Amino acid sequence: MAPLGFHVTFRLADSRVIAGDAAEQRRLARSLLTVLQPFGLLAFRCADTHGHLELVEPEDRAREAARRALVGLSGALRLPVQFQRAHLEPIFDHWHLRNTLHYVFRQDSRHGFGHDPHHDASNLPDLLGLRVIGTWTARHVRRHLPRVDRAALLDHLGAPDLDERPLVLDRLADAAAAAVGVAGLDGRSAAVVEARRAAVHVARSQMQTAELAASLSCSAPTVRRLAASTPDPRVVRAVEGQLRLRAGREDDAAFVLARPGADRRPDSDDE
Repeated sequence: MAPLGFHVTFRLADSRVIAGDAAEQRRLARSLLTVLQPFGLLAFRCADTHGHLELVEPEDRAREAARRALVGLSGALRLPVQFQRAHLEPIFDHWHLRNTLHYVFRQDSRHGFGHDPHHDASNLPDLLGLRVIGTWTARHVRRHLPRVDRAALLDHLGAPDLDERPLVLDRLADAAAAAVGVAGLDGRSAAVVEARRAAVHVARSQMQTAELAASLSCSAPTVRRLAASTPDPRVVRAVEGQLRLRAGREDDAAFVLARPGADRRPDSDDE
């Protein structure tokens, strides 16, 4: 019987941390979501020292997807060491396919790392409409795993009440950057401009022009111009969702000390 797909695990040659902060995690996500768009990607999540992909592809295409993913990550993250050969595990039935998706998204609780509290290094934000660069992965999940619902995904995010949380604007710039998968709102790239535009429309009823300009690293005339233009509604919703995700959450204290035994040497259970 041919597999339905493959669970791909990857790590660097010396098992160092692959993406240690939000900027690197967003570069990782943007790279994977660009390189893997031709493939049937259901889920990915990078833990600290290793990462996971779930692909609905035959073996030859899964191996090519893994190869492209690691080449892309090496360049995007400017990694000083090479990746080990990716490990592919076949997925033979629907239940294994569903369980693998949940396994991929449970990596933080499984391994005790806390340096990615908002899942910047996974496509979970894309599946929930909190980021716009990988929403195409939701089509694959709906097709192959129609019983995976929003409530289950919100649990993986640690925010089952996300849709009821208030909009708190004190982290507007970071929420806007996360919504489009960039490190910050510096520069004038298309993604940064769209993020600023959406942020202005989300916050302009509660923040003055000068305050918005300072928060979004732009000028007051730029804020007024963005306010007069039409935002992408998907980005507006993503910024609002990222703001709700940050509501009442102290990210500086989010790093979780490793549980006893979490620093054991990798073995088959650490994949």
